Order: sequence, then C-alpha cells, then structure tokens
Amino acid sequence: MHRRGYYGHIALLWLLQAGAVACVQTQPLFWDNVLLSGKIPTELYQGQLSSLFVSERLAGYSPLWGSYIALGWQWFGRSLAATHWLMLPLLWLISYQAVRLAQQFVPRRALGLTLLALLSVPVLAALSVQCGPDLALVGFYLAAVNAILYRNRAWLAFVLVILALVSPRGLWCLVPLFVTDQALVGNKLFAPRWQWALGKAFAFAPAGMAAATWYYLHYNHYGWLFADPNGDFASLAAYTTWPEYLRQLGICTWRLIDFGQIVVWIPLVGLATRALRGRAEHGALRGTLALLTLVPAVAFGLFFAAFRNPVGHRYMLVPVLLATLWLCYEWAEGLRYPRFRQRVWLVVLFFWTGHLWVALYPQTWAKGWDATLLHLQAGAAKRAMAPELVGLPAEARQNVGAHYPDADPWQDCFLADWQFTPAPYDPTMNAYLLYSNASNAFEAADHAYLAAYTRPAVVCSFWPVRMELRRNPRVPVKGTNP
Repeated sequence: MHRRGYYGHIALLWLLQAGAVACVQTQPLFWDNVLLSGKIPTELYQGQLSSLFVSERLAGYSPLWGSYIALGWQWFGRSLAATHWLMLPLLWLISYQAVRLAQQFVPRRALGLTLLALLSVPVLAALSVQCGPDLALVGFYLAAVNAILYRNRAWLAFVLVILALVSPRGLWCLVPLFVTDQALVGNKLFAPRWQWALGKAFAFAPAGMAAATWYYLHYNHYGWLFADPNGDFASLAAYTTWPEYLRQLGICTWRLIDFGQIVVWIPLVGLATRALRGRAEHGALRGTLALLTLVPAVAFGLFFAAFRNPVGHRYMLVPVLLATLWLCYEWAEGLRYPRFRQRVWLVVLFFWTGHLWVALYPQTWAKGWDATLLHLQAGAAKRAMAPELVGLPAEARQNVGAHYPDADPWQDCFLADWQFTPAPYDPTMNAYLLYSNASNAFEAADHAYLAAYTRPAVVCSFWPVRMELRRNPRVPVKGTNP
C-alpha cells in the first residue's frame, strides 16, 4: 500500500488510539490480564529478565509477552500508565494492518466507513483499552493475512514466529493461517497442489521450530507442557466429553453473535443462501473473504470446544472482524453509496449497543465483562473500593473473601502497593465478603446467602457495575462486634 490517500486514514486512527490510551492509562488490569500483564511481567522485571522461567504457579505461557512488558517497565517504570502506553504500538499495528487489508476489498469511497465498522466491533473496542496479549494476536494475525495476500513470504515467516510465541491461542492461529495460505494466491482462490503446498509450508517452519524449542525448554524445566496437572486450573485444561464438546461448540457460536455482532451474520447468511441458489450477483472476491472468515471460525470453534476452559468472547474476535469486512465488501459492491453508508452506520450503532448487552442479561449467565467497555466501570468501582479495603483494621482486612476476578492480590492489578490480598471466598470463614456483579463466579446459592445473611458495609456503584463489601455477621472478627 503506497497510495498517499490512505495515509490520512492511518494518521487519524493512530491519533484516536493515542487519545484512547491517554484516557484509560490509570485503568487497573482486568480479568486474565492481571496474570498475563501483571504477575508474570512483575517476576521477570524483578529478576531483571535474567531467566525465561517464572515460578511454577504462573507458568504455562511463552515469556515473549511478559518480557515485552517487563522490558518496557525497565525503560519507563513499572506503572499502569506505562503498561497502557505499551499497548499503543500494537493498536497502531492493528489499525495499519486493517487499512492495508480493507483497501484491497472495498473502493476508496467506502474505506473510511469500513474501517469504522471494523474498529467498532465491540470485543475489539473493549480490548483496545485493556492491556493484554489479545491485541498482539489480532495485530499479527491481520499482518499474516496481509503477508499472504501481498505474497510477502519473509514478512509472513517473521509474523508467524511472533504469533506462535505470544500465547497458546496465538500458536493455534497458525492452523487457520496455514489453510488460508494453501488456498490463496494473492487474493484469488486456486486449486492446491502438493508441490505448491510443500513450498508454501516453508514460511511456517520457523514458527514451528520456535514453538517447539520453547515448549521443549518448558517441559524440561517444569515437567509439563501447557497446564500444570496439579495447578489451580488443571480441571479447566481437561478435555471435554462429547456432550460437553457440543455445548462448548454452541458457546463458540454464541460468542460469534453476542454483543450486537449478530448484525453482521444475519445479512451474510442471507447473502450466502442467495449465492448458493445462484441468485446473488457475482462477487469476484467473495470466495476469498468467505475463506478468510470461515476458516478461523471453524478452526477456533473446533479447537476451543475441546477444553473445559470457558470460551471467552475474545477467542472468536478474528472471524468477527473478517466477517465485518466481508459484509462491507458485499454492500460496497452491490449498493449505491448512500445505501451503503446507511447500512454501515446501522451496523456501527448496533455494535455500540452491544457494550450494554452484558448488563441486561441475568447475572447467572452475564459473562464477558472484559469483552465490553463496561469493564471500565468495573475498574472504576474497584479503584473506589481499594482505599476502603486498605483502611480496614488488619484483622478484618485479612478476612475478606473474594471471587475471581477480584481474588488476586490487588497490588497485581493496580501495579502499586495496596497491601490487600483477599482470602478464599468461603461464607463459613469470611467475616467480610466482596461482591461484584462483574464476576462470573457467583452462583445462585451465593446470591441467596448474601441477600439473607449479610449487609452492605461499603457500596461502590458505577452503573451498571456494583461492588459491595458486605459484613457477614455469622463470622466474628477480633475487635469488632458480630
């Protein structure tokens, strides 16, 4: 992409992304990022990056992401602000690669709205103001797709190494990318031949060797590969039974359409139905975009459903992004620009309503707060609650029970010395119970107990997130009245 007209889109997106980071630079780490961008980098930082290995309780991930954060802290200091600003190069990578990708499929007049739709996908918008390796996964996946389409094999080989080492899900991305690479020459479909396939596979060899080397070292050091068989999350890494597998596949499908993303799939299903019946206008690049969308959707769904680990919304972000591009292509080709503009704006508006869906669900199945901008409200509530918890008497502070995602030491999510570590959540042992509706862990029995036997001591409410420190009179605290 060398045409000067696209540089304006890139410059505007980079400016907006820098502004977004500036607005959220004090936002505490949330969800899995407490581990991935807090605990692991902290150990590497404290060890001056002298070892690739962290303590076994944190192990299981390649050191690439944690080392990136730790190195940034060595340059800029260990803080939330520094961590958020370290996301900016990845955000710029995503926007740059999105421009390079979109301009191959939509005319110039449609490019601006297409980019708006892509970057408004709810899960991507949410991740863009967090600190996690999913930004690297998305950015380098798009870079790999562009390398395939532009036939840049050396760049593809480099990008695949990054993907293979950034996270276990990044490693699995090599599978749909390999299938995509085999099926395309530039942006055109072709009939694969084994001689061609063998030659194309060489670009994937460095990534395979890098991943194999790391996991060989990992196994020699810890005695296990991906999940500690004696760790806290061993059960989640176990394989599903067939009924569980089918249920997980259903969840994967739901993750594709949740949070307003269904607005993309409904017209695409209608279009595919008409195309199969021969009633749709010919689209020269339709097959390419269908391949780019459906291969990762199928590959991710079949793989993630095999494990009992909960399937997060971010797991299916890549196919949703590519489906959005596919839809914009179809509308740009088949509609006059005023109609195209109306429909894309409708998609964008529907996407932004998707951030509210999780707040409207019954709490027993309101999952995915990290995949909407409402996680900002959860962070605000946590920040307001922190001084209240630190200010408790020592005996009371040590007996506050909390569920995930608030159960980790709070100094890990704030990257500051809050000196508050919750106790394991147990109403028979905790004199105080920390409740948040932005949590997946509270069961119906927990809600019933909290309502019947506890009373709020501190309430921090940032709609729609509510965090409460509740006194549990059934458990006395030394120096306080039950």
